[in-house]
Amino acid sequence: MAVVAGPRTDPLRVTEVGVGAVRSNVRTFDLSKPGSVDRRVKYGTMVNLTAKPRPGFVTTWSGACKGHTLTCAVSMKKANAVTVTFRPAVVLPVFYFATNMSNITMSAANVATFKKDLIILDHLNVRVLTIRAYADYRNGPSYNLALSQRRANSVTEFVSGLLRSVGITNMRFVNLGLGILRASSNLQLDRKAVLTYI
Repeated sequence: MAVVAGPRTDPLRVTEVGVGAVRSNVRTFDLSKPGSVDRRVKYGTMVNLTAKPRPGFVTTWSGACKGHTLTCAVSMKKANAVTVTFRPAVVLPVFYFATNMSNITMSAANVATFKKDLIILDHLNVRVLTIRAYADYRNGPSYNLALSQRRANSVTEFVSGLLRSVGITNMRFVNLGLGILRASSNLQLDRKAVLTYI
């Protein structure tokens, strides 16, 4: 007697990290709390996932989807896994500099807030901070490239000190002096260092 094979299916794992919710056109992938769901899905199915973060939280997809959008589409033509992570939105400061200067100034209140945000990043297992520093167009390309690197180094030193002050020792930095920036007619806005994390 011949055995008739059923339609091909492939495994999909959807994992939620942090507090939020995930909704899907395939209801068995709906999640309302941290954890994972493993299901087999018919070959060729498009699984559409929608993240619903709490107010003040941001969404990050990894695995079969990437980025910080609220939606993710997984085409099931092989085994797949996707993770959605909900984490508090942390707005890191932008450092602005006086002409030809690289020293950091920040009020005590802003330092206190910044320390709290760094602690949040540590709890979220953020381990790399990227600093991109710039200069305005005056003084020429080579001078401004060196100046922007001094600014990046200055921010690294400043943030490293804050991290040590709150007991965080396992973050590293990528500090980039990128030279001239022509983003604004206000030169003050071009003399800056931007701190980001992944």
